Amino acid sequence: MAECTGGKTRGANNVCECAAGQEEVGGACVAECTGGKTRGANNVCECAAGQEEVGGACVAECTGGKTRGANNVCECAAGQEEVGGACVAECTGGKERNNGECEVITNNVY
Repeated sequence: MAECTGGKTRGANNVCECAAGQEEVGGACVAECTGGKTRGANNVCECAAGQEEVGGACVAECTGGKTRGANNVCECAAGQEEVGGACVAECTGGKERNNGECEVITNNVY
């Protein structure tokens, strides 16, 4: 019987197999893709389009001008706030946001 190659071992069924948690790629046993990744045409585990790897798992990319902070959450930069899914400058100078726009409030009326 021929020896097993590529990191495979002969199982109880006398067939050369990769160990649990591995898959055969190009004739060799490699770790299975985890964290929502799939093996691309280049045989590397990758996140799908529109996703990025954070802490070993695929998560949605930050959108609307947000960036991923130290806590791994998508956030607007300092001095900005989220309005309608996008980061915009915070209202300043006594203005408040009304229907997405910064407006001066006079006697509690916009």
